[in-house]
Amino acid sequence: RQMPSDCRAHFVAGGVTMPNAEQDASASSSDDSEEEDKESIDDKMKRITKLGREGKIDELVKEAKVADCSPEMIKFASIKSKDLGNIAFQKKEYEQALEYYAGALVGDVPEKHKIYSNRSACFFQLGKYTDALVEATKAIKENRSWSKGYFRAGRAALEMEYYDEALEMFQKGLDKEPSNADLANWTEKARNIRNQQVQDKLMRKHTTDYSKFEALTKQVAEEEDEEEAANDPNRIILGDKYYSSSKMEQRQLKAMLGYKEPPPPPFEPSFSTDMIYRHDARGVKTQNPLWDPSRREWRIDAKPAPSRVDYSDSQQAQAMALFLERQSDVQHVDELLHLLDDDASPIEAYVNGVRDLVLQMVGGGEQKRESHSMLGNDARWLFLGVGTGLPLMTAVRYLPSADIIANTAHRAFHIADLALSTAALNGIKKEQVRFIHRPTQDLAIVDPDGEDINNLTGKVDCLVFEHELFDPGLLGKGVLAKVIHAKKKLATANHMTMPMGATVLCAPCEVVCSRGTGPDGLDWSVVDETRWGAFYEVSNLDSEDAIEPWRPLGLVHEVFEFDFTEPELKMSGQADIHFEASEDGVLNCIAFWYKMSLTSSVALDHTPASLRADESRVKGSYNRHAMQWLAAPIQVSKGDRVHLRASYSRSRIRFEVMSPEVPARDRRGSCPRGLLLR
Repeated sequence: RQMPSDCRAHFVAGGVTMPNAEQDASASSSDDSEEEDKESIDDKMKRITKLGREGKIDELVKEAKVADCSPEMIKFASIKSKDLGNIAFQKKEYEQALEYYAGALVGDVPEKHKIYSNRSACFFQLGKYTDALVEATKAIKENRSWSKGYFRAGRAALEMEYYDEALEMFQKGLDKEPSNADLANWTEKARNIRNQQVQDKLMRKHTTDYSKFEALTKQVAEEEDEEEAANDPNRIILGDKYYSSSKMEQRQLKAMLGYKEPPPPPFEPSFSTDMIYRHDARGVKTQNPLWDPSRREWRIDAKPAPSRVDYSDSQQAQAMALFLERQSDVQHVDELLHLLDDDASPIEAYVNGVRDLVLQMVGGGEQKRESHSMLGNDARWLFLGVGTGLPLMTAVRYLPSADIIANTAHRAFHIADLALSTAALNGIKKEQVRFIHRPTQDLAIVDPDGEDINNLTGKVDCLVFEHELFDPGLLGKGVLAKVIHAKKKLATANHMTMPMGATVLCAPCEVVCSRGTGPDGLDWSVVDETRWGAFYEVSNLDSEDAIEPWRPLGLVHEVFEFDFTEPELKMSGQADIHFEASEDGVLNCIAFWYKMSLTSSVALDHTPASLRADESRVKGSYNRHAMQWLAAPIQVSKGDRVHLRASYSRSRIRFEVMSPEVPARDRRGSCPRGLLLR
């Protein structure tokens, strides 16, 4: 027998999928009948859903015409609706749970009192306490010996401030189940709240209502204002009455009549501005001076200092972060173009490094093939970061049948699309290189037949960490975590890595503005006070267009050495450095850089030209040196000993002067070196 369309609509609303036999029977009806049934079902579905949400069971039964359905199907749909309602309730989807529970109540489902109780809990969570009390009352009527119904009614009545009724409900529930700890606790709470309300009423009854004197107090205040206005040389009189409606309107009238407020006197702070810049001052109340034009005096506006969470939750901070991210993407493309235009050393070094790896695997020329578990063209390559694309295309041309994967790292999609287009224009087919666009730390080995097609399907034999993953300070882009993740999760046991390692070097420096010796003949020494910050800046000490001259005050020292071929890498460490001042000067900066070993025979050395032992030079105008400003400049003389402590974490390297003592400074502002335009 074919099921009526109204009954079908009820079961669809209850979340029940119809059996195939019913669907086939429905499909066999005529086209006109199907359109009428479809329109009828759509209209009824909207009404049924609304009735289910509102809990109007009688109207729901009438609308769905449940009497035309078989008892077995009604029971099945009701139980199914109850189960779906329980699932939605556990997921805290209370609106959806209410609809399912309404569908369950249509049929003869067992334990209806529990469904009413659950509906009461849903309304309670949604803040609809009146509806929660109504549903709890229905649960009590269904089963007067069940204590949970009284508990639901008591909670709803308590929220509605019906304290006597709430206490009565809790007490009745406790009588039904004396061992229920929740009912005992809430009975005691309701009794205390009720007693407190009674006491407050008695207090109000015998307490003077001072609101009656507000009119008199207001009149006295107005008289005082009029007396003050009479002595004010800048008062405004309209007709024969002094205008004193509000301070804002008074200032507007003064402005209309041409009166100008005198400027406020200079504010003299009586608090330490250093607390604003200290990380340990977060949570302390700030003291922001505000000028009060009505009283013509400065006042301190003490507000809680914003925390990092407050910044991340604000729309302004999110918009600024998004803007900086977009600017970084634009700058990234510009940097790549400059590297290509300058034929910069990183491109040349990485291309030569890829060639060296290929020769190690397949052999060629005088170099013999080293022993590796993979065969030359059978090796799987993974390029973490695409960069200019030249190292990647070099590997493709030398190994046309190798399995090569390029990960675009965290760059925007249009940058990944640029890499794809560049590869296609240079004759590289999509079968030769597989591009994966996702953050490096999200790469994983997945099932080849699974849904995640934008990932690896097997471990790789050769890892290439592109130059774009390293900043001038080596670790500023979080490359350590990416190296560890790739080696542990993505590579075979006997894999090859490029670069093989890197050494961080540093030198104490003096970078100061001219003291009247520059081309403009002006003294810019005051700008040196703005040179400080928690993080390091990037620069190019080899550039002839440097804003200020710099000079080293000591020898170059090796700070940290990272071996990327080792199975384990430390995510933090520190080292002590002692150097002797080579000449008199002002020590205000530690310059540092890295020397990278791409392979055993190819290196990328960023040592400044003036500090190199040989005559070699780094090609390109890109930023390759990091500069950390000291908390305060130190005057040193030739032969003075200076003790530095260097430390590194997963995303930065920092230096701290241990001796001599660095003088404390009250810092109120800072200016990056790149913004000092003169």
